[in-house]
Amino acid sequence: MNRPEIHHRLETIICSTGGRQYTVTVRGRARYDGRWEGMLEFSPVGAGGRLVATPVQTTQSSVRQLLYWAGGLSRTHMEDSLMSALYPVRRPEAHPRAAATPPTAEARRQHLQPVEHDVLAMFRAARTTRLRTQLVFQQGPHSNADFVRAFEDLEKQQRYLVRHTVDGVDWLELTMDGAQAVGLPAAIDGEEPIDLPRPPR
Repeated sequence: MNRPEIHHRLETIICSTGGRQYTVTVRGRARYDGRWEGMLEFSPVGAGGRLVATPVQTTQSSVRQLLYWAGGLSRTHMEDSLMSALYPVRRPEAHPRAAATPPTAEARRQHLQPVEHDVLAMFRAARTTRLRTQLVFQQGPHSNADFVRAFEDLEKQQRYLVRHTVDGVDWLELTMDGAQAVGLPAAIDGEEPIDLPRPPR
């Protein structure tokens, strides 16, 4: 037996980090218990691109409540959902607990190496030099505490990225050295990576 569905297209047009525009449609589907689950579907505007959708993002008691939820979605939520749908990161079944800080510098480096590798891989997959910090937390398979340690190491030791906040949103941005390490061009969509002065040797 087919379950009832609804498709509610929003008026908002959002852009990926690559500059492609997408329309947003809320897809709702009735569950066997009578409640409704909702997800977001993104359709590219114009030629090219691909239609992508998120997993189920909400469960509501009725269609009316589902549409009420859809009406309260922020642009930031939709942009982050688009990025997650375009560039999904495989997660383990459960987040590992944050390990205690390793006692020696060498042990710390070995512990953070795979975390830093995954952070840089997210920039490479999204082909952007800027990522929201919250998006990294949501997509990555590591604990938030380990991510923060990796950010600090990539910023202060390797000088691959800088962290800053704009209008209450935390961002990670690659430096010139970071973009080179990731294999990204010097400028993407007109945005050049940050060129930090090198410390004296």
